[in-house]
Amino acid sequence: MRFRAQITLLFLVLVAAFTSIAVFTSVSFLKIKKFSEIDKMVYQLYNHSLEMKKNEGDYFNWDLKNPGYFRTGKSEQFEQFKKSYKLSEEICIQLENSSFIKRNKFKGNIDEINQLLSKYNNLFSIIEKNKLELGFEEWGLLGQMNNSVTKLEREIESRNDSQLKIQLLTLRQYEKDYLFRRDFNYKQLFDRKLFSIFENLKSSGISETSTIFNLFKLYGNNFNNLVDKDFYIGSTKEEGLVASLEMVSENLNKSITLLSQNIPQKTKLYINKTVSFLIVFIAICTAGALLIGLFIFRRILSLLGGEPEEVALIANNIAKGNLQIKFDETKDYEGVMKSMVTMTRKIGAIIQNIYKSSDQVSIASQQFSLTSQTISKGAYDQSAAIDEIVETIRSINDNIGQNSSNALETEKISNVIKEKIEAIRLQSDLSLETNKIISQKIEMINSIAKQTQILALNAAVEAARAGIHGRGFNVVAEEVKRLADDSSLAASEIIKLTHNSLDEAENVSELIHGIIEPIQKSTRLAQMISVASQEQSSAALQINQTIQGLYHLSQENAVASEEMAASTVELEQQIGSLKQMVEYFNIATDSSGRIIKIKAKKKKKKKAPHSAA
Repeated sequence: MRFRAQITLLFLVLVAAFTSIAVFTSVSFLKIKKFSEIDKMVYQLYNHSLEMKKNEGDYFNWDLKNPGYFRTGKSEQFEQFKKSYKLSEEICIQLENSSFIKRNKFKGNIDEINQLLSKYNNLFSIIEKNKLELGFEEWGLLGQMNNSVTKLEREIESRNDSQLKIQLLTLRQYEKDYLFRRDFNYKQLFDRKLFSIFENLKSSGISETSTIFNLFKLYGNNFNNLVDKDFYIGSTKEEGLVASLEMVSENLNKSITLLSQNIPQKTKLYINKTVSFLIVFIAICTAGALLIGLFIFRRILSLLGGEPEEVALIANNIAKGNLQIKFDETKDYEGVMKSMVTMTRKIGAIIQNIYKSSDQVSIASQQFSLTSQTISKGAYDQSAAIDEIVETIRSINDNIGQNSSNALETEKISNVIKEKIEAIRLQSDLSLETNKIISQKIEMINSIAKQTQILALNAAVEAARAGIHGRGFNVVAEEVKRLADDSSLAASEIIKLTHNSLDEAENVSELIHGIIEPIQKSTRLAQMISVASQEQSSAALQINQTIQGLYHLSQENAVASEEMAASTVELEQQIGSLKQMVEYFNIATDSSGRIIKIKAKKKKKKKAPHSAA
């Protein structure tokens, strides 16, 4: 493999290595960036869970004590909870679709968080619905209970029964204690006291269907319904739906916290591995680059065959024209140095030969100059003779051209006459045909006149038979007969004239036919003269062109001879310039002017460590 190919291959290997580093670094950076995005989303999920917990606490602490909530059924804190839940759900969907989560086996954690979020939302929605049903003051179950107590108090006031009033106050005390403390024991005390009141009412003879009895029963039922609903919801964080909500909230917080801890750990581990790999790979590439650089340096030294400074010094001396370079005869030159030694000796030999050859060329050029002058003089004499021949041929060519033009003019005139006569002949033929037709028509008129005469005679005979009555008709018959006689006479004269005209037309036609044939012969002769003149003119032109070619050739020979003489002078000038240029080189010569030849010592072949390269 050539040195350039080796260098190119090594360079491509280095480029591929560092490109791989760049690509790997870019990919790693993108992965780390993706890790950061995932970590950011988990952080946002954690913040949304805390926001949901805050909305939950504000709902229990503020909205449940706000009459406006129970009146309208709308809670701002509950709406904020729903918004946080939606955002958390969207983040979970993004995390589930992330390749990083799938690749690092975090999908189970995301599924768990998603389930806890859904459960958290459902539980809080159920609690919010039941809290509305539970009510506050005059709304919900609490409002129904207060309304029934109000009716019961009015009934007891109407009865003016102090004993029942005290018993009702005892019930109300148990009710208030329960609502304040959320202690189920007060519910039991309430039930026992209510049962005691029912027994007393029965013992006093009051019917179970009475108003006071029903009002106590309604009050007791409303209180028990309220307690059941409250117990279902959970009066404390350890009871009912509230306890479940609290447990789900804690589990959700734990799951999100665990995920937020695992992802940074995974990111950190990946970064450490990436950095370690990059350090090792860069170290390998750097070492490889140094080895390649060393190899290239040794290879360059081997190709140069010596130190770069020494090679540069020899090259500068050759560039300055100094060929008296002293080479070490004992040293075995290699590579470029060996070539430069050989080149120096060969250039010296060539310059010496140029010195010798330039003198010989100078003498030959002088002789060549004399010869070219002789040729030039002969060429000019030849050119003068050719000029006289050309003039003579031009005169002949002019005469031939005049004859040709006269023949062509004669041919044109004959053609015109021929055309006119032909037109007259055609007109004569047409007139002849017309006269024939007229003659036929006149004969028809003559025949009609004869028939008219016969009819007139017949008419006259009939008029005579008619006597006096036919006199007028007889006059008409005579007039018709007279006209028929005149027509017949005129027709006869016209026929005579027509026959005479036909005879003359035939004579003219024969005369025209007799004229046309000589004119055609004249035309053919004029054409033959024109063609012959053209052929003579063409031959004269060819001769003229040939002589012109000889003339130009003689002129070119004369010019070429002059140019050869000028070139000879220029050649002598160039030889002088060449000697001046050759004098630029300083050659090592002996006393006789010959170049001192330095023979390089033949070296023994030895295997170099890079001989394979």
